Amino acid sequence: MTDLELQQLRREKWRLDGKPIRTIEQARAFLEDVGFCLMYPKRPSLLVPTFIGAFVGSEDRLPGWQHAFKDPRAAEATELMVRLLRERTAFEANLFEENNGFLVPGQSFHTSMRSWASGIPSRRRRRARGRRIPRWPAMPSS
Repeated sequence: MTDLELQQLRREKWRLDGKPIRTIEQARAFLEDVGFCLMYPKRPSLLVPTFIGAFVGSEDRLPGWQHAFKDPRAAEATELMVRLLRERTAFEANLFEENNGFLVPGQSFHTSMRSWASGIPSRRRRRARGRRIPRWPAMPSS
């Protein structure tokens, strides 16, 4: 595979080839396909897919998080991203100092949390070893 072929495949997978995402189904499929993405491009540039890039269908003149408030495309993309978060098919984390969301598909998040939690000893096993178990407050239902 040549460098040019790799760039073309990346543009197709990241939806930068003029085929933007517009529906919630397309947004879900995009996030599942790429595995994770940033909401906005990071400066200096990182080789990472962006949700705004997939929404616009191009990587030209994309707003950064600092200028997103005055770009109508960013408002529409944010609305679509919030729908994904509300239905819990995506989760957001802030990994950088700026306000640039790191999005992961819900299925990946749940799988990684299950694998993380499987390494934590159960309450019964901790009691058997004589450790005191702290009581955690009940989580509020949303």
